[in-house]
Amino acid sequence: MDQFDGMLFGNGLTLNLIGQISAHIPSNKRYLLSVDEFMKKLMCDGLSPREEGRIFSFFYEKKDIANAKYMNKIKDDLLEYYDNHDSNIEYHLGAASFLPKKCGYDYDAVKSLFPFLYNIWHEILIEYLNHLKLDNKIHEFNKSVQKYFCSASKYWTTNFDEFSDLLCPQHLHGRFVRGIKRASELKLSDKNESELYFKCIWGWNGIGKLDLINELKAYSDYFDFKFFFDNDFLVNRMLVYGISFQSAGYMAQLATFKKEYEKPSMCGVIDEHILIRIAGLQNLKQLKEVTFAYYDDREYEHYKELVSLYKINNVNYVSSRDLHFSI
Repeated sequence: MDQFDGMLFGNGLTLNLIGQISAHIPSNKRYLLSVDEFMKKLMCDGLSPREEGRIFSFFYEKKDIANAKYMNKIKDDLLEYYDNHDSNIEYHLGAASFLPKKCGYDYDAVKSLFPFLYNIWHEILIEYLNHLKLDNKIHEFNKSVQKYFCSASKYWTTNFDEFSDLLCPQHLHGRFVRGIKRASELKLSDKNESELYFKCIWGWNGIGKLDLINELKAYSDYFDFKFFFDNDFLVNRMLVYGISFQSAGYMAQLATFKKEYEKPSMCGVIDEHILIRIAGLQNLKQLKEVTFAYYDDREYEHYKELVSLYKINNVNYVSSRDLHFSI
């Protein structure tokens, strides 16, 4: 396989790494590897006293009865949400966006909580992996990725985590705050009276994310937005790995009225702003060839539909199993 000179990757790369690392984690601590399992432990008082204390102090400076009640409210909100949902928060909140009062959980509370909880979960996980001295495993995994790329390659990621920061990727949607102690550290600024700008970008579809990126261009010291605006962008062969580009949650509701919405549609794909940019770069002759790494046959067919919809050219497909990323 010829070497690539650009890589755009998402959560699939982190899941690959974590799946391999899990064998080195004691069975009673493997819940730390999954944000879903971590949340379930939190809402059922199953975390260690240290982990529970970290989360409490993350939200509240003073441990008193009033704050204990607020913490219990957080757990109740999570319990209600996790009754029928999981951490695929962009999809589920998108599905409930038309009728948030009838979604079966406190929509506004969950929407505001998840950015904070994701970050503190990541922080606790990183600390534990460092405690186990698994840095060398993570390092070897990233070195195995680099074998498929030339030395001058460029990397971009939709991930907030730092597991592949050895590759020096640009974080297109921001990143988790490392060493975070208080929830306020994730806050970028006030958006309005009821909403915040976070240091991580969330959205129910790609157009909404692109609007947010344009709103946050002034914070260029924190965000890596060059992928979307760099006039000097030049890549010959780009690998896209571990980004599902799933349909927005509200599309399933629209499909009950029009069957055509069962397939990917414009303004109905999470992270479609990236696909639009890829097609635009090709039109500008700044990107020649794109290879999508697919996980299974279903994802392979989904990618083919996306390529047709967004008019991406010079496309190849490779099974992710043929890319031997390993610890």
